[in-house]
Amino acid sequence: MIFRFIAILLLLTQALPLFAHFQANTPAAPPEGFAHAGIARIWDRDDSPVASGKAARPWMWGPGPFRTAYEPFDGLPQGNHLVQYFDKGRLEINDPSADVQSPWFVTSGLLVNEMVTGKIQVGNNRTFHIGPAQISVVGDDPRSGEPTYADFLLPPRSERTVDLTGKTVGCWFGEKHVQPHEVNRPMARYEQASGHNWAEPFWRFATGTLGDQWLQILGYPIAEPCGVKTVVGGKSQYVLVQLFERRVLTYNPANPPATQIEMGNVGRHYHNWRYADLHEAHLDAKYDAHIQVGPASRRTTTVQQTVQFTNTTGSTLSNAVLRAVWKRWDGVFTLKSAMLNGEAARTRWLHGINLEITTYKPVPAGALVSIALTFELQPRPVGGRTGYDRSNDILGLGDMLPTLVPWETGGWSFYPYSDLGDLGYYATSDYSVEIASTGNEKLVVGGTGRIPIVDVNSARWRFNATGVRDVAYVVSPRFINPLVDSSMTRQVGSVKMLAYFLPEHKLDGQRQLQLTAPAMAWFSK
Repeated sequence: MIFRFIAILLLLTQALPLFAHFQANTPAAPPEGFAHAGIARIWDRDDSPVASGKAARPWMWGPGPFRTAYEPFDGLPQGNHLVQYFDKGRLEINDPSADVQSPWFVTSGLLVNEMVTGKIQVGNNRTFHIGPAQISVVGDDPRSGEPTYADFLLPPRSERTVDLTGKTVGCWFGEKHVQPHEVNRPMARYEQASGHNWAEPFWRFATGTLGDQWLQILGYPIAEPCGVKTVVGGKSQYVLVQLFERRVLTYNPANPPATQIEMGNVGRHYHNWRYADLHEAHLDAKYDAHIQVGPASRRTTTVQQTVQFTNTTGSTLSNAVLRAVWKRWDGVFTLKSAMLNGEAARTRWLHGINLEITTYKPVPAGALVSIALTFELQPRPVGGRTGYDRSNDILGLGDMLPTLVPWETGGWSFYPYSDLGDLGYYATSDYSVEIASTGNEKLVVGGTGRIPIVDVNSARWRFNATGVRDVAYVVSPRFINPLVDSSMTRQVGSVKMLAYFLPEHKLDGQRQLQLTAPAMAWFSK
């Protein structure tokens, strides 16, 4: 029963909306663990004194990360990078094989620069444009009032300026001709690299509090410092604001000296801007797979698979990524060939289980993409969804088909394998799967969708499943065939449930049908 029930439940749950994956404005999750020792070291250096109460100053990053992800980035060794979001910024590891002692092994994302320009960096020479962030840089409500990140893209704030060292702030948001002395601070340094001046409080903070780390944490200034009238703690007042590549700094003279300089909530702002809308490409993928199961006692399985989809990414596409979970285990998955639009394609494995297929002829927007794979499986000698139970001759083919990962927000969304849960997320697609035996034995196959072809003489089955996330099958010559034995079936509305059990477990199977039929009715509603 375990095998059949898991196959059914997998398809039901993955066809439901993944609310946690999409919602960017849900309440903050409890701080999760640090994704890498290098990230933990930086947080420990900068914020553990604040967390322990030894330092009476604002957070540099925040009490802990609130989201961990792998974001697409062309040109990096694995095609994406590990990121962790904090209230005040994002820490990322671009090359896990680099020197961990380098001060640039863990970097701080250029989040402010991206929100101002409206362009997400998804490669060394590639960006994805979603428009400047209409989010306030300061104040109690990040989604109302001025100025927004988009306001700093407008001239003259975005333009290089001249050295104004010694002169006072000349940029103001709020009531005209009102320039309170408290925030009308002098300029302390001209940054030739970016063409902007530092306000004196921020340069003092950078060289004093941050020391040699100021460039890694802040980046260069990308706008002149501005006086902003905003609401802080329910009170309308002026603060001094300056945008840097990686951070926003505010100076509030009304605060105690230790908290007059604060980091803006750049990490939260960026996460909301980037993930409130994933900017998905609905690829309308269709799969056709021909599976031949070999004889006992190894059940070597060969597969010919084709996946077709439309390039709806809005730009020329030079690669595609499929997740092949069975590649996780040594000696299990062997790729024999890969074709893209009828021509041999280049392949490489990313994070071990993600197959990147690169075409020599980039596919224009709107064109059809066809990928043909031939591969061999040597199932692991274990029971469950992804192996072969030799003692009972039961082959579990869960997650055995390489499946196209989603394309969203400028790139392919893929991750390493995790033993802690199923990180796989796929768009709904249509599947046509044929399973056959290479020997003379009759195999009974449990699966999903309608079964339009059953060749009893050659044990050849074809399944059609439409609008599902993926498919899973269980194969054995020992199962009771529910298409022959009606006591192993139940009809629930338009859904016919088939129970595949060993003969010695027939009564258990019938009892399980009695339990799962009401559950199917409930899920169907």
